[in-house]
Amino acid sequence: MSNKKWLIVLILSTIISFILGYQLKSFLYTDTCLDMGGGMNPEGYGICVVSEPTDL
Repeated sequence: MSNKKWLIVLILSTIISFILGYQLKSFLYTDTCLDMGGGMNPEGYGICVVSEPTDL
């Protein structure tokens, strides 16, 4: 019975770690994008859009 409990704990901790890591990556990517002067594409695509300066 003890082995099953450890297996469940291991599986749940792996899933939670994956979800938290994905959320951290998403936050850091958005933060970097905004630092570069860009913004997220308004059509919902998960890419960083940095516009070229128009005052050249």
